[in-house]
Amino acid sequence: MFNSGDARVPFPRSQTMEKQAVMIEVDPEILVSALEESNRRGLTLSEFTALSWSKTMGAESLEVATSDGPSHILGGIEDFETFQSRIEGYETGEMDHISEGFLWGQFSKFLPAKFTLRILAQEGGGSTIAQWQDIVREHAYDARDALRKKDVRLRIPRGNQLAAGFPRGDGKNRVKSMERFLNHFTVVVQGGGKGRVVGMCAEMGMICVDKDSKTVRLTDAGLDFAKLINPQLDESGDSYSSISEDEASMLIGHMKANLPKDWEFCRQVMMTINDGTDTSEALEQAVMDRLEVNKDLDWRELENSGFGTYVRGALGRVGALGLLDRSWEGRLVSYSLTESGLREIGEDE
Repeated sequence: MFNSGDARVPFPRSQTMEKQAVMIEVDPEILVSALEESNRRGLTLSEFTALSWSKTMGAESLEVATSDGPSHILGGIEDFETFQSRIEGYETGEMDHISEGFLWGQFSKFLPAKFTLRILAQEGGGSTIAQWQDIVREHAYDARDALRKKDVRLRIPRGNQLAAGFPRGDGKNRVKSMERFLNHFTVVVQGGGKGRVVGMCAEMGMICVDKDSKTVRLTDAGLDFAKLINPQLDESGDSYSSISEDEASMLIGHMKANLPKDWEFCRQVMMTINDGTDTSEALEQAVMDRLEVNKDLDWRELENSGFGTYVRGALGRVGALGLLDRSWEGRLVSYSLTESGLREIGEDE
């Protein structure tokens, strides 16, 4: 930390040296310059420290202190080459907890799930729920901050923002925000650890939990998803997309094959939009009216459990999959299907 009256940077220290703090007085303007450059380039804390050091000592180029550990693009996520080496021979679990009905409306973003699944996969198998959540808890705030900076810099509109779903580390509700994130995107075993296994990763069939040992593993589907390159976790460019085309294709295929009831609900929402009800204010009732005449989809369980939440969840999922576009006029949002979305409802000709 530094302020305008007392600017200091840590002195790089060999591992063979005694553990002692060595502080050097620095011109505050140098650190302000380094901080501005760090924000502009999206550097990590260690890279900011190295940049400050290079500026202080008159170095011509940035030299980040190296270690035996992997580099990270986004909080806690190993570089893709290191990750690939870790998952060789990974022993997957069965798809025991996948939902037979509709995914809860809060399960509307795939990037947060990708983030937690990748962290689980990096551990190589056999982690307990607590161990998985401890690592996620350590890095999720930083991941959100990095994604939020990109949202602001690229002016990504509401509904498509990369940081959506991640926990906020600022404000008085930071603890609640983290617990909500863990509940939604890691796993909860209800009934005192003996009941139903819930959370987006479990209910999408991406993880398997042993209730006795509390160990958690990826399923084949979870490993397939984790192994695909993600534009935010694995690439350093200015992509606006939360998932790649390959990830979207994999997820659509998985949902069609293993979550048919929820996938059909998503299709019904898309067909309602394509029929002309394309604003947020009218969509909920129009979807309900459409389902009234659909004898093939039993949706009555949603009537008294926040039907609008399920509609918004479906909108979030198909939007993330690249099947839906949004446009805003003030606070009113309008929806339209992409070419991919039209193909999924059979209206691409």
